[in-house]
Amino acid sequence: MEHIDKNFDASVSSTSDLAPGNYEITVIFIVDKQGRVINIETKGHDYPSFVNEAIRLIKLVPQYSSPGMQREKVVNVRYTIPILFNVEKK
Repeated sequence: MEHIDKNFDASVSSTSDLAPGNYEITVIFIVDKQGRVINIETKGHDYPSFVNEAIRLIKLVPQYSSPGMQREKVVNVRYTIPILFNVEKK
């Protein structure tokens, strides 16, 4: 979440036609057995500029150094992250 907060491009809201208010995009992805982020999807509302920004941010997540483990076996881990954003009056 710190990565998202730090790297979110707030200027995206200036190019959107959304009414002022709070919005949410849910991003779902898998961290594979090698620690790479794969299979990025979004769920929820369709705000193209914000969806693209959310996907861009997840693609920038550094490779994880330790894989997910379950019963002493390396496994893929599925993550679901809500990204909240606010559109202010222009």
